[in-house]
Amino acid sequence: EIERVVTEEIGKALDAAEAGAAVAVRIDGRTLYFNFGWADRAERRSVTSDSLFNLGSLSKLFDVTLLSLAVQRGDIALDDPVAKYVRELQRGRDIRAVTLDQLITFTSGFSVVADNPPWWPAVHYELPKFLRCLRDWRIDKDFARGRQYLYSHAGFLLLHVALERRF
Repeated sequence: EIERVVTEEIGKALDAAEAGAAVAVRIDGRTLYFNFGWADRAERRSVTSDSLFNLGSLSKLFDVTLLSLAVQRGDIALDDPVAKYVRELQRGRDIRAVTLDQLITFTSGFSVVADNPPWWPAVHYELPKFLRCLRDWRIDKDFARGRQYLYSHAGFLLLHVALERRF
């Protein structure tokens, strides 16, 4: 039953003829491994339980978990503006209206160069430069904040800073 559910869910997200995934499920003291697709399609090497993967975006899970626990405890609210915790942004332009909820749902409208392919641009941010960029940021006039999706890894970096400042 577990294999059926995992296979069904992976099938919704992955074309195993093109890519690969490894899934580990811990249940009743046992760990079950399920492998799908290619570890290296060019070399025709299938995914195995020993395949290594980059764990991109893993920190997002920790940030959202911390945020969820903090909301549940009443320490923070999803509709809090990020500038409440990152004081350097209180004199910013459009960033002042961005909420924690909008950061985790990718509905803030905020995006920087590093959020777009090729993913590793020549522009690198240290915190002061990142905060200056945020203060000057203007939302696209046609963006429906809170309702429209726009991926932003930088938004999660900002969430991380806000949580770090709060806790």
